[in-house]
Amino acid sequence: MEGTREGACRKFDYQSFWSRSLLTAISAKNMVTGSGMGAPEEIFILGLLGQVGSLGLATAYPEEYSAILTKVGRHTQISN
Repeated sequence: MEGTREGACRKFDYQSFWSRSLLTAISAKNMVTGSGMGAPEEIFILGLLGQVGSLGLATAYPEEYSAILTKVGRHTQISN
């Protein structure tokens, strides 16, 4: 599992973050396409960036955020 983490924050799973973000974006876009609920391209971006704050924390405060993730028993930023 350690091979999927590339970045300064040791406990943040960067690969999982981007995989989930992309999956969320694609799913959100597919849900609204043809429904008239919103512009699919905008919904895609919203899905992609919905959890960007956790990436920001991992980037700006890697040691502190890693300690927080360790304390709460998580190695990713997104709950399952």
